[in-house]
Amino acid sequence: MKTKQCSKCKEVLPTDNFHVDNSEKSGFYPRCKDCRKPYLRKWTRRHRERHGEVQRLWREKNPEKVKMWKRNVRKEVKEAYKEYYKALYHGELVREPCVVCGEEKSQGHHEDYSKPLDVVWLCSLHHHERHH
Repeated sequence: MKTKQCSKCKEVLPTDNFHVDNSEKSGFYPRCKDCRKPYLRKWTRRHRERHGEVQRLWREKNPEKVKMWKRNVRKEVKEAYKEYYKALYHGELVREPCVVCGEEKSQGHHEDYSKPLDVVWLCSLHHHERHH
């Protein structure tokens, strides 16, 4: 397995933790995905129109990739929700108050759908904020 050192956090990680960047000598962006995520969120918010246009053009050029991605993501999300609701029903997972404001009526937010029972409890307001 190939590895690379992140230029920000200095961790040596597998290359699948880095975005592909053909302009770089290594073929990967210098910062790992986790270190790059805050920057990408800010950039996307500041450049909504441009980002939307770039996304639209990519989807038009790559319809098969989009189709496969949707199929895989939907399957993963569907399976995660299935396990999540099953665990709630059987009492294996207990709903807790919102971790931000303490609101009793909360929703389970998945940071990673491959870990369906690993959720952060958020009220609907804070859950919406987390996604946008």
